[in-house]
Amino acid sequence: MRKRTWNTTIRRGTGFRGDDMGVTIKDLDVQEKIQWCPGCVLPDTLIHTNPDIIEIKDLEVGDKVLGFDGEYHRITEVMSHHHIGDMYKVTVKNFGTCDLTHEHPLYISRRVQKKRNNSEFPLEWVEAEHLKVGDYVAYPIPKQITDVEQVRMNYDVNDMDRKSTAIPESVAVGPEFMRLLGYYLAEGHVHKREVVLTFNIREREYVQDVESIISNLFGLKATTKERSEKNTIEIHASSSLLARAFRNLLGSDAANKKIPQFAMILPPEKQAELLKALWRGDGWISDVEASYKTISLALCNQIKLLLLRQGIIPSIHSEEPHGIHKKSYSLFVKEPDCFNRLMGIMGVASRKEGNPRSLIIKDSNYVYLPIKRIEKYQHDGTVFNLEVEDAESYVTQNATLHNCGNFGLITALKGALADLNLPRHETVLVSGIGCSSKLPHYVDTYGFEAIHGRPLPVASAVKLANASLNVIAVGGDGDGYGIGVQHFVHIMRRNYDLTYIVHNNQIYGLTTGQASPTSQKGMKTKTTPWGVIEEPFRPLVTAINGGATFVARGFAGDPAHLKGLIRQAIEHKGFSFIDVFQPCVTFNKLNTYPWFQERIYKLGDGHDKGDRWAALKKAYEGEETEYKKVPIGVFYKADKPRYEEQLPQLKDKPLAKQDIKDVDISMAYEELE
Repeated sequence: MRKRTWNTTIRRGTGFRGDDMGVTIKDLDVQEKIQWCPGCVLPDTLIHTNPDIIEIKDLEVGDKVLGFDGEYHRITEVMSHHHIGDMYKVTVKNFGTCDLTHEHPLYISRRVQKKRNNSEFPLEWVEAEHLKVGDYVAYPIPKQITDVEQVRMNYDVNDMDRKSTAIPESVAVGPEFMRLLGYYLAEGHVHKREVVLTFNIREREYVQDVESIISNLFGLKATTKERSEKNTIEIHASSSLLARAFRNLLGSDAANKKIPQFAMILPPEKQAELLKALWRGDGWISDVEASYKTISLALCNQIKLLLLRQGIIPSIHSEEPHGIHKKSYSLFVKEPDCFNRLMGIMGVASRKEGNPRSLIIKDSNYVYLPIKRIEKYQHDGTVFNLEVEDAESYVTQNATLHNCGNFGLITALKGALADLNLPRHETVLVSGIGCSSKLPHYVDTYGFEAIHGRPLPVASAVKLANASLNVIAVGGDGDGYGIGVQHFVHIMRRNYDLTYIVHNNQIYGLTTGQASPTSQKGMKTKTTPWGVIEEPFRPLVTAINGGATFVARGFAGDPAHLKGLIRQAIEHKGFSFIDVFQPCVTFNKLNTYPWFQERIYKLGDGHDKGDRWAALKKAYEGEETEYKKVPIGVFYKADKPRYEEQLPQLKDKPLAKQDIKDVDISMAYEELE
């Protein structure tokens, strides 16, 4: 239930019990769906998972998606809201289009000179409305490699299988097995109690290869049927066990076939055998280009990723259904270097000379694809976004997109509350105004959304009213270090027993990109077009000198480490303060996730947390090293008397639990007369 009074929101959690113990992260989830998400895409936007490509509206928490770093990461939140306003359709060379709200950031490199390729590709997150035709979209090359020697053949055995020839429970993952997977994905299907593959009558070499592999791996003798009227040869492997295993592993219907998860992360040299067999089946090669055609959207995009790992950049085209033909997807390989690499996999001599002015550029981490077209239009409907663990990003069919870091912090907070097993009815979250201050809406405890810059006065009042409560205040760098800094300074010196977490974006995010108190000197923003001229506010130095008895700094890109800091802060008896680096991917183009990941390091056991001077030295380290080294962790910790325990009125019991019906306040009235 929410009750609004002026600019204040009070939130009461749902389903609390007096004996609310054994708290889990699920208990802390709000029942309502999170509706706030900056930067979103259409519901049918396809996202790369392993081993599939799935519309964003069908993804769930726990699914893993490909991130900007080429690794797969867990989804921690799926968000949606109704968007009325501008959308941008961005078309990228080779990989097609995606539709985004105006503020959704893409990972790109700016084109330096029109009609000329860059020699270097510095990367940044740029919102859709600020993209330019010709800029390069950075598309990650999958990095995760997990080799396996054996794969289990997953099949059930029933009474009808008593006469079936037994097949191995597991098979060696070698060149033969990988080729068999490729042959089946291209030309195979399961028919009742057998596996069937169909080749052109001129492809007897491949037929013999399949027969040999089935015999070597499964001890089965395949039979062939030549159909001259169709110019085909069919291979039949009669085994209900093998049929079930292949259906479970690879699918049967041509439109739903996909490469299994383990195969998508094998070493590239093993994957090359699969690609070879795929192309032998449904591929086509001329003297100047090669193509592969399938009606499986998932398989098409999986092949794209496997080709990228081989240094081959395909171009993808779709063909709408017509007559008896279903919608199909084709991958074309035309660029000389890519074509020759594919010929190497196929065991064919190179056929094309390289082109030094090729529009396709790659390195070991990314393919850089020029933006061909940007179209703006109006949209009135639902849009979606994700929160992704660690990577804070996800990959569509044609681009790498970012999400907001707020939910990394929420994940860390929920984890800390669950680890500490704090009863929800004894926990209160207080916030101010800003991107950070939606947090009480998303954690199922008591909550209070105060006015701008005032979460700490409210939090201290809650603590004085009922000192038995666990009180956590949250705010942003503008909220806490700007308009609210006077409260920050005075509440620290009183040493209330509460925790204060600041989402430090180093910019005003909710008001769309003005310099904040922590913006770096020289940073250009909407309000500082020539660069910030003031020295930035130093929250850690202020907290250490101001009387805070627990001072820490975290990073939203490392939720596991941040969870540990929040847990320590809540356990600490006294005023605990955590400044959290949380990049605003929409408006802060300087202090990005990659920027922090290159610079931050964790304070080790060698740092003396009880030494104020050592803590101050570490707090200044970022500035003194020109931000080449930025420490995170616990900087300072001290044991001092708490404000509320020194008040005689609170010694016996919390104020909220005292009987006040006999309290005489007549003296106060008399003073006013």
